[in-house]
Amino acid sequence: MITPVLDARNYYGMASDYLRTDTSHLTMSHIHRFDGQSRIQTTLRQGHYERDLLGSANRFVSGTTLENAAWAAINRSPKGRRGASDITQVQSDYQGQHQAWGHEHLWLAGVEVYAENAVRNNSTALGLVNSPTLASTPNDGASSTGTRDPLTQAMGHFQTRSIGWYAQDTVRLTSTVQLVGGLRWDQFKADYLNLSQQPFQMKDYLLSPRLGALWKPDGRSTYYTSWGESYNTQGDTYQWTPSSASGALSGNNLKWLNTPPEKSRNLEVGSKFSLLEDQALLGLAWFHSEKFNERNLDEPTASNYLLSGKRHAAGLEFNFAGRITPRWEMLYNHNWIPDAQVVAIPRSRGGDGHVWLPPF
Repeated sequence: MITPVLDARNYYGMASDYLRTDTSHLTMSHIHRFDGQSRIQTTLRQGHYERDLLGSANRFVSGTTLENAAWAAINRSPKGRRGASDITQVQSDYQGQHQAWGHEHLWLAGVEVYAENAVRNNSTALGLVNSPTLASTPNDGASSTGTRDPLTQAMGHFQTRSIGWYAQDTVRLTSTVQLVGGLRWDQFKADYLNLSQQPFQMKDYLLSPRLGALWKPDGRSTYYTSWGESYNTQGDTYQWTPSSASGALSGNNLKWLNTPPEKSRNLEVGSKFSLLEDQALLGLAWFHSEKFNERNLDEPTASNYLLSGKRHAAGLEFNFAGRITPRWEMLYNHNWIPDAQVVAIPRSRGGDGHVWLPPF
């Protein structure tokens, strides 16, 4: 149970804290139609993104209790982050309806190419000092003191290249039953130069399956089930693989390089109903989601490189979208997750990997 002590509107950061971002992007798309049943669509996305953050990490001093929290002292530590990315993504896929083996098929197949060049530093507040404050004096107007020039601080670099091939077939077995099957194969490669200017590389070949089934007994209701796996191929996720503090590619750092990539597995069973003379859609679903080898993205150390070896969440989802009057549309979504837990924690061992143990 959460016991409220301080007003949620109170601000205990520094007056000099800021977040500055800059974004520019371009999207181009082309569709070639062979006939009324098939087409190829190609999309190009190009973007440049920058972020410069100076914030405060606030913590009550040692000895704070619920009884004295309303006037206790708060330590404020400066936290700075800088980053920039240039991202190019090209995706081209074919979609068409065909008759084969006595059934109607909807085929989807394509390729996705992703490239990112980025620089990062999650500790750009060096040289700054923040004064402490009191819980009873929020918004005190104090600013950080000291000298900070983030433009002169070392930056970590990474270059990510990935290509994914995918194919999916939706087969209409009867007028009311459809089956879905698909595969995606990714080739992922990322070259890094950490803050200590130590180079390292991540490279993997990843296969992701997908299965599903749909039952449409009438024009107003659909019942479905789906199961699938996917991998995280974002370069940001793995940039802290070797410790940027030590910079040495040995010991635990080499074991991190051999840890498999982040993986997700999802199972869902649900239904959708058309309501109000097809003016609204109601969805109900049960889901079970698992994540494996979850990385810590906040400058991990040898003892906390992974947040979890495996965790899961299960629950129900309710959503509604539609026009309820000629002038009003309603959107509603609610997730209820009664079961969420870490079921395996990482513990390093000798050799080149990890062992997953149940939580204590």
